[in-house]
Amino acid sequence: MSDQSLPTGTASRAAVPRVTVTRTTGACAALTLCLAIAGVNLPNPLAPLYSDRFHLTPLLQSTLFSVYLAALMLTLAATVLDPRRRSRTMTDEVRTLVTALVLTLAADLVMLAGTAAFPVLLAGRAVAGVAAGLATGSAAAVALAGLGESARTVAAGAAVVGALAANIGGGTVATLTGSGTASCLAVYLGHALLAGVLAVTLAASARRRPADVTAAGKPSAAPGRTPVVRVVGGYRQRHRVAGYLIGVMSWTAAGIVLALVATRVRQTSPDLSLLGAMAPGVVFLAVSWVGQLLVNRRILRLRAWQTSLPLVLGLAGLGVALDAGNYPAVLAAAAVCGLGQGPCYSLGLATVTHGLPPERQGRAASVYAAVAYGCCGVLTVLAGLLATAAGVAETFTVTAVVCAVSGVTATLLAGPRLPLVRLAQVVAVAPPVRAAHGARG
Repeated sequence: MSDQSLPTGTASRAAVPRVTVTRTTGACAALTLCLAIAGVNLPNPLAPLYSDRFHLTPLLQSTLFSVYLAALMLTLAATVLDPRRRSRTMTDEVRTLVTALVLTLAADLVMLAGTAAFPVLLAGRAVAGVAAGLATGSAAAVALAGLGESARTVAAGAAVVGALAANIGGGTVATLTGSGTASCLAVYLGHALLAGVLAVTLAASARRRPADVTAAGKPSAAPGRTPVVRVVGGYRQRHRVAGYLIGVMSWTAAGIVLALVATRVRQTSPDLSLLGAMAPGVVFLAVSWVGQLLVNRRILRLRAWQTSLPLVLGLAGLGVALDAGNYPAVLAAAAVCGLGQGPCYSLGLATVTHGLPPERQGRAASVYAAVAYGCCGVLTVLAGLLATAAGVAETFTVTAVVCAVSGVTATLLAGPRLPLVRLAQVVAVAPPVRAAHGARG
């Protein structure tokens, strides 16, 4: 894979210093997003501790989860609406990633202080949300430039891997340390150390060199890896709506599972360890990640109903299992739900960003994430209100019904399957497919 970088400078400048995005830089970008997403998820495995210490109701539990989503969404909106967005270079994107890592480190320290005061914990998670928002678009652009088409859905994969790592790592550390204070120290300081090391590595991996200038006076960029297939004619507006819809559906399901299940399981099985209480969330995220890996090469061939079905069945199963207090059934239902959630989110992102070059990939990924995370935050708080009034099990049943309606709607919007051709055929038969205008459900 050759080095990738975006054009910078103007025709009046013969040589412009810029960052060359190597595979190492692209990998560091993906890791940055993973670490930032892990940062906002660190309180999840500690939620039972916080619930006992601060006497949190389901509404406050969902608020703790949603506060970072609100901060993330506002940050994404600010980056998308930035009037200088179109002139951003890879140098700017890498600097943004380093800034995100610094904020991640700061958020860890604030959340550590928040073990003594719930408002401080909320503030720390909000800072972590800002860091994740800054990292989302920049990581998508840098990873695509450095790693090629294989990184097209890096934002979706990083969201799941980061959350999975935080839940497994945090839950394991909390179980081993035993003490609530010691658990928080180990979890937050360990993550802060990783953020510092990655920031240094990312900065060092980005080499500078004069930009090669073409005869037209504009810097040239080396071609990246191309997708194996393209959709003939691109996507339409209805496909775009379907893509956003399944993105909202998938991440809302994840938000409700991660916000409510662990504490509910701990309440029905008080002898369970923290890791045991987090196990349903860990299983959900692990299967979600595996599902993404399984469909990665065939993502454009998937249909909305194929990814929505296991998601809906899993949510319904969680409602039944939580109501019965059946722990093995909760684990099984979480696995089924995750099997749909990961591919569902990836499908939406892949279609919204289909065919886009790196300089537009970041903005499209940011918009997609802003819509999905923003709606997830609002709907998770509403789920917390419903759980407080009617019960957690009933909330999952209602969520399953809503997601079923959303899945059917997305499938109808997507319509018949669109034809796919290999890129070589597209180039030979017709002009290159322009950037996709929509997403397919």
